Amino acid sequence: MLLTICSPALAVIANSDGTLTFTKAEAQEIYNHINKLEEKVSFLEKALEKERQATDKYILSVEQERQAWEDLEKSLNAEIKHAERKKWKYGFTGLLVGGLIIAVVD
Repeated sequence: MLLTICSPALAVIANSDGTLTFTKAEAQEIYNHINKLEEKVSFLEKALEKERQATDKYILSVEQERQAWEDLEKSLNAEIKHAERKKWKYGFTGLLVGGLIIAVVD
């Protein structure tokens, strides 16, 4: 059984034993097409690797930025707590001194 498939780019003959028959020009065309596809795959793999590296670098910079913001937040919260303690300390001292002055005056 012979089957002939014709397309604008390629004519293929399938033999009864499952083999395909090509002309030398057709085989060269298929070979060239495969080479072009392999080049594209290689280019895309390299581009993808560059993109992955850039993404990893970006993620690292975002993580460092987030950590810096967390450190700043902790620092500011510590300053606020210190200022609040100082305020209560001076307020309590003022109240105590005021109370003593009033007690002495009376």
